[in-house]
Amino acid sequence: MIPHKDDIIRTVPYNGLLLEVHYKAGLIISTRLVQSNGFDSTLDIIPYEHIDVRKLDSSRVSLFRWRVYQFLMDKIPKGTIITYGEIAKSLGSKDYSRAVGTALSNNPWPIIVPCHRVVLGNGLIGGYNSLSGIITKSKILRSEGLEIGKVGDYDQKNLIKIATEDTDANNQTKM
Repeated sequence: MIPHKDDIIRTVPYNGLLLEVHYKAGLIISTRLVQSNGFDSTLDIIPYEHIDVRKLDSSRVSLFRWRVYQFLMDKIPKGTIITYGEIAKSLGSKDYSRAVGTALSNNPWPIIVPCHRVVLGNGLIGGYNSLSGIITKSKILRSEGLEIGKVGDYDQKNLIKIATEDTDANNQTKM
């Protein structure tokens, strides 16, 4: 990341990693995870809790991607996971799974938009486009209290299922 004259980069410790938060004109334009090999006293460090998610620059992404990111920030708390398919169904159609995956692989705000909490439906956590990929994703999920196996498998007890109107209607007609 090459800063411009009006850019500010703040560093945030997050579960043993460092998150660089890139601001431009007061808005958060991107974040990225970096290795934390001890803390450099010259870093502009702020607590993670002081990141104002209302300052994400949503103009940098499509409306659909923003809906995916908002859904994750609003509905998937620390210590839980969800599948791409569940997000797709919540946004209107199970056919959106690939589009959800594309949105998450291009997430400009890792950690703030918790794409690391999205997993495959086959019992594996899936890939991650930051630092050491699946190793980093496993580390983050474990630090949030989830049980992740050595091969990237997850315990389904923390998997969120979102009730959609279709599902609710189907359940009611079966009663």
